Amino acid sequence: RRQRLARSCFFTKPMFVEPIVQINSLIREVEDVKVMHVDQGCYTIQAFMDNQQQIRASPVSGAHGDFEKKHDAAIGIIDRLIATVNRSLEMEPNAADRLATAKSKSMVQEKQEAREKARLHRIATKDSSMIGDCIRMIDYMFQASLVQTVIEASKQFYGRLDQKNVPKLFIISVGFSDQAVTLDPNVDDFMEMLFVLNEGCFHVVNSVQSITCVRQYEHYCRVQNHQTVKDILIKDRTYQGYQMAIREFITNTVEDTQTAATTMYEPYRQIYEYGKTWDEDAWNEQEHDYDDLQEHMAHMREFLNDLDRFKANPILGVILVDGKTLKNSLVPIPEAALNCMKETLMSLAREKCKEAYTRFDQVNKLLEERNKELSKFATYAKMYQMVQDEIPDMEEQMAEVNEMYGLLRDYNVKIPSQDEFYFDALTAKESDFSNKKIMEAGQFITQQKEEMAQETYQRALKVEEEMKLVAEELVVGSFIDPEKIPVAHEVLEELDKILETKVKVFEERAQTFSEYEGLLGAVPEVANAEEGNGKFQFLELENTRKIFNDKLKLWEVTAQWQEMAHNWNVSEFLKVDVEDMNKKVIASYKTAFGLTKSLEGDEVAVKVKGMIEEWRARMPVILDLGNPALRPRHWEKLFKKINLAYKGPSSASSMSLTQLEGNGIFDHAEFVSEVSANASGEFALEQSLDQVCNAWAELDLPIMNHRNQKDLWILGD
Repeated sequence: RRQRLARSCFFTKPMFVEPIVQINSLIREVEDVKVMHVDQGCYTIQAFMDNQQQIRASPVSGAHGDFEKKHDAAIGIIDRLIATVNRSLEMEPNAADRLATAKSKSMVQEKQEAREKARLHRIATKDSSMIGDCIRMIDYMFQASLVQTVIEASKQFYGRLDQKNVPKLFIISVGFSDQAVTLDPNVDDFMEMLFVLNEGCFHVVNSVQSITCVRQYEHYCRVQNHQTVKDILIKDRTYQGYQMAIREFITNTVEDTQTAATTMYEPYRQIYEYGKTWDEDAWNEQEHDYDDLQEHMAHMREFLNDLDRFKANPILGVILVDGKTLKNSLVPIPEAALNCMKETLMSLAREKCKEAYTRFDQVNKLLEERNKELSKFATYAKMYQMVQDEIPDMEEQMAEVNEMYGLLRDYNVKIPSQDEFYFDALTAKESDFSNKKIMEAGQFITQQKEEMAQETYQRALKVEEEMKLVAEELVVGSFIDPEKIPVAHEVLEELDKILETKVKVFEERAQTFSEYEGLLGAVPEVANAEEGNGKFQFLELENTRKIFNDKLKLWEVTAQWQEMAHNWNVSEFLKVDVEDMNKKVIASYKTAFGLTKSLEGDEVAVKVKGMIEEWRARMPVILDLGNPALRPRHWEKLFKKINLAYKGPSSASSMSLTQLEGNGIFDHAEFVSEVSANASGEFALEQSLDQVCNAWAELDLPIMNHRNQKDLWILGD
């Protein structure tokens, strides 16, 4: 068994020992080639893949080139081995050497040499027959070293991931989607990277030609169904174990990173969402006040303060989270909005400052315009009171401007020099108003108030005297003359003239002096009076106004009655609405009766009341004549009664109340009443008959022949 093993063992073959030792050394060099190198650097997955690609395919130091060199070196060793074996087969001496040797050697020596040569030839032949096995062995060794190289790379990669206090290796960027914090790359991207890395390693080792497939060795060995290094690795448990561990580690790490990133960055989503809705043009189109701007600017400052605490590059195991990109995308949002708000605040502060400056300037100028003439002094006092009422609002306006400029400085906004000038000018105007103008105005009013109140009192007395004269004017002349009743409109014109030129004028003066009294206070004579509640009482004005109103109402009623009576008398009587006439007569009589009470002794009121009362007494006859049930036959009776010729319905339709009165219609009141009552009864009967006719007009009446008589028919049952 030992001899058989010795005959088949390459290390027992002198010709194979050295080449195999060389091959073994070469294999160690192959295993040292790096198909993947994971250093202590930190990469994006694309940079990491590019770096690994460079390690595999670099023309200077790439694994592909190293494998090719080692492969060529192995081919060289095998070629030399084959050449050595072939030379051992060709060591046959030529004829001259054999002749010289034959002459110098004995037969025994020749036989011994012949046996030695035969032995050596058998050995060489055996060695030659083992070349194919040797090539296959070297190929297996080379292929095994490639497999081991890839496994070792996976082992080192996993070891780099699983170190304690592991340094960062991969960079992941964070961002926002509509629903969550996103990672780039995500788990799927990392799995794709691992796939690309593995395929790259497979490619570089598979690109090394199998030694058994080298063309020049086809004579020595043929291998069918040759397994590639990839095929071997896919089935290798060790390799697959490392790959599974790598995938699991990265998956868990990315998932942990996702959880941590969500916790760290989700609070900043409100900035992201605000940026989606922020529209500078829309903001500028809206109106904003100070409180609104202050609130929004504080919100933007809060955003920026939050971003100052933003963790830009946290390290989570082998993952370096790149939050800088997200931060750089978020920071411009509050910055842009805040800058826009600063401009809006600057514009608003400028506008409010100018408004406040104009207001204080105008008020100061008004307070300087002091005058001792009563109306102007009263206007000044009223203006002073209004200013006093506006002081809280002015102070609030000034405080708002101060707050705006304070807020601008708080946000480090550079205020233009012109705006600073306006603000300083406003401050000076406000100080002048508070410390000088308003106090001087108050002192001036206090000094002149008593004198102006006395002057107001005297003018009020003058108004009372004037109104007393107006009252006397209303109870003389045309206003009490019954002869003026037919021309009542002329009296109304005189009353209108008195109203416009005297009554209204003195009423306006009284109103003005009452306002002055409210501003300046009442004089002692009024303030100490028992009546009036400390206010001047315009008694003559009130009395005169009452007299005037009664006179105006009297002559208005008179004019209206004259016009109505005339129209009723001359109009065609059948076209007159007697019910409406009755209402107007009652209303006019009521007014006239009241005026005889309020204007006691007024002859015009008494006469007008008598005229209306006379008409009122005739109204029963007029109402009977206006009965809509009267027919031409009834009018014919009435015409005959008052001895008027009746020529048909046209006679009644053209008759006026004046004509009826002239023929003594009111002397036959009972007859008129009787005819009107009969007409109403006949009208009711006609209405009943019409209803019966209408009911029977379309009613079907069944009839039947009576006892078969030819021309006799009766109603059917």
